[in-house]
Amino acid sequence: MTPLLKSFGLLNSAANVHAFRDDADAFLVRALEVNYQRLDAAEAERAGITVRKGRATVEVAEKAAILLDRVLFPDVVRHAETPDDALAVSLNLRGKVDLELMADLLQSSEESIVAALANRVFKTPAGEWVTADYYLSGNVKAALTLAREAALKDPAFERNVAALEAVQPADLSPGDIHVALGSPWVPGADYADFAGEVLGMPALSIHLVTNIQKFILSGDGRGHSRYGTSRLNAREIFNKVISREPITVTDRMHDGRYVINSTETEAARQMAEAMDSEFREWIWKDAGRRTRLTRIYNDTFNTDQPRTYDGSHLTFPGKSAAITLRASQVNAVWRMIQDGVMLADHVVGAGKTYLAIAATMEMRRMGLLRKALFAVPNHLVSQWAGDFMRLYPSAKILAVSENDFAKDRRKLLFARIATGDWDA
Repeated sequence: MTPLLKSFGLLNSAANVHAFRDDADAFLVRALEVNYQRLDAAEAERAGITVRKGRATVEVAEKAAILLDRVLFPDVVRHAETPDDALAVSLNLRGKVDLELMADLLQSSEESIVAALANRVFKTPAGEWVTADYYLSGNVKAALTLAREAALKDPAFERNVAALEAVQPADLSPGDIHVALGSPWVPGADYADFAGEVLGMPALSIHLVTNIQKFILSGDGRGHSRYGTSRLNAREIFNKVISREPITVTDRMHDGRYVINSTETEAARQMAEAMDSEFREWIWKDAGRRTRLTRIYNDTFNTDQPRTYDGSHLTFPGKSAAITLRASQVNAVWRMIQDGVMLADHVVGAGKTYLAIAATMEMRRMGLLRKALFAVPNHLVSQWAGDFMRLYPSAKILAVSENDFAKDRRKLLFARIATGDWDA
């Protein structure tokens, strides 16, 4: 036992944590201990730990990896053996395809690199080089349209056209398409046809107010009585359904109040359901209409291919070599780098803390962000700070406490945030 330990106890003991609560850099020192625990006498005995006479508890902790092994290594890459290696370095250092950097690493021309990588990288019509997993995902139908337009001017884009055609989503059939009375993607003319053919309202006009996604139906026809009630006729119910308005019937009381008439409201809603059911059956009956609407739906909504994120090229400079991130964490970090925003819907214990820390440090290294702010519950600030320093021992972090937000300390805190070159 060292004199320091004998005199003051472990770094993460309650007394030491309290003593250094105002020191924002105290987490750097506290991170030198891991797995800190306070055990009672029985727990200590089971663990083979001696408890000093007269003490009811004992504090235990382990040395951090940085005290036992080398955990930081220089990460300087000046040469690549193959175009694939150069691409990995480019994605790792810049987060994107940088042909100039790759040419420097390979001492080769950009043209020869592109030829060697073949369909692993693509030049977009906008002139940007991107990876295949990026280019062949998302709205591939829109991308195909742009590629075909570009190919008319430059045959080099025929390669893009062929690759995009190969990943187009298969068309959905009418049985796979959900349609209801009031679906905004159905043209107003089809609603007008339905109103005339089925509801007996042929003299109506209909149009869509696009900024509010609301159909407006005008005319004098009331429609078949079998689709109306004593309080709402078929036209009124139809108008409410296609405009997605609530169907409610109210009565005016003697004192001026309006109350819901449950019986009439339920009757009107049943008519609306019957009308909607009739529409769902009618809409696909006509072969021409079926073909046209299927095409509209597929071209409007069935457009995307999901992207697969592979972060295996990331090397995480500055990360402790004592900690190995899982493949799921690495891939999620790459997704964060590529998209700039992400929801990590992972179960407890999946490693969300390290994921967030690693993504932050990588994005900061690549120049994609300057200062990251982590908002965590007060009781987890210390834990997050410790995890941060364990994963990135040389990181510059500012971990605040409730005391820092006291009236007489708040300005100092924000001044430190503004003037410090913090990683987080």
